[in-house]
Amino acid sequence: GRMAGRGAAEAFGATKKVADLTSIAKAVVEEATKKQPEDMSRDELIAYAKELESRPAAAAAPAGDAAPAGITEAEVAKHNTKADAWIILNGQVIDVTKWIPIHPGGEKAIEGYLGKDASEEWNMIHKPGMVEQNKQHLTIMGPIGSGGGAAAAPAAGGGGGLSLNDVAAHNKKEDCWVVINGEAIDVTKWIPIHPGGEQAIMAYAGKDATDEWVMIHKPGTVEKNAQHLKMMGKVSGAAAAAAPTGPVEEEAPAPEGNGGIPGIIGAAIFLLLNVLIIVMKTVFFTGNFKFTR
Repeated sequence: GRMAGRGAAEAFGATKKVADLTSIAKAVVEEATKKQPEDMSRDELIAYAKELESRPAAAAAPAGDAAPAGITEAEVAKHNTKADAWIILNGQVIDVTKWIPIHPGGEKAIEGYLGKDASEEWNMIHKPGMVEQNKQHLTIMGPIGSGGGAAAAPAAGGGGGLSLNDVAAHNKKEDCWVVINGEAIDVTKWIPIHPGGEQAIMAYAGKDATDEWVMIHKPGTVEKNAQHLKMMGKVSGAAAAAAPTGPVEEEAPAPEGNGGIPGIIGAAIFLLLNVLIIVMKTVFFTGNFKFTR
């Protein structure tokens, strides 16, 4: 039978010598009776280790494609014009060029962050899913690479290049900075047109106004007034922006109907009522009064 098999193999062109049954059986017996490392003596272990070292090294598995390095912050910074606008949002680089003209908060709100990481401000103002809702106007360019912004919350204390002492030097009406949510902002141009009056800002000139600002203003106020403000950079030691606790609610729509007082008389009454509310808020909640113990 073995000779017939060998003849058939040769007839089909097989040239490689096939091991005979005796050698195969011998190899099986040797493998079965071979000592395992845990059963070897010290000398046997040394000999076994040397034998393993003398074996040829196994071929290394082919390396897969290297993971993409991502887009660098330096590359994003080049796209900082209205005609070519990129920003970083939670680790992703997004082309917002087409969104600028139709942005509900105005063009200036976006232009203040062109070529930069806007994650912190974006998360503070916008509801989750805002990128997805406007994806027809946005282009996802890819993940940020080395040095990119991440979605992680900023560390407490808001590290940055400016110090509170640097900000304190700008405490005059003609050169006025304040700190809001860990960011130094030049408000010099905003002082003359501030709805709450000049004194409300000057009370915090050169200081951290985060607590009072958050208590009084709605999210997005900085962005809505971006044309009058200048972002100077992060401030070390200042209060960092609080992480959003949930979706930011939009302003409630105007109530339907006439409020129970129809006609021009009702319109005049509600106009005066709202003016009175605004005046009271401005007088009592913009830093015009200081209460001490």
